Amino acid sequence: MKPAKYKNLRGAVHSFTEGFTSVLWTIGDLAEFGIQKGMPEFAIDFLNRTITPLPTGKSLEYFLDFRNLQEWFDSIGCSFSRIRKMEMHVWFDFKSREQSKYEKSTEDNMRFTATTEIVDERGKIYSCRHESVCFFFRLAAISNANGPFE
Repeated sequence: MKPAKYKNLRGAVHSFTEGFTSVLWTIGDLAEFGIQKGMPEFAIDFLNRTITPLPTGKSLEYFLDFRNLQEWFDSIGCSFSRIRKMEMHVWFDFKSREQSKYEKSTEDNMRFTATTEIVDERGKIYSCRHESVCFFFRLAAISNANGPFE
């Protein structure tokens, strides 16, 4: 087995950010919860396994276990044991929210920005800023006492 290379972390942070934010159920559920509670920003710490604020009604594993990080980093030639920090900050642009153009659709969409930072054991920082659009169910994002996150 080849030794893990630090330079692979530069590509890993981009690949991870784009992969995590493309998983529709995670980013869409964060968007729905954010709209319900008026909270446009989330911080996800993948090493300490925390999300702030934590969406109620969903387990932490629901958001954090979409991929085994140890296996994923090792498979791309990075040693997961060399990572000291791995955090993502997601900010939803509530002002960009719009309804689908299709008459019978129950989906809305809005823009978001995700910034991921990985710090290795030497203190070197690898970061990626990713902007995209997420989709979520309009009815689920309506604030009410019986919403999906209550």
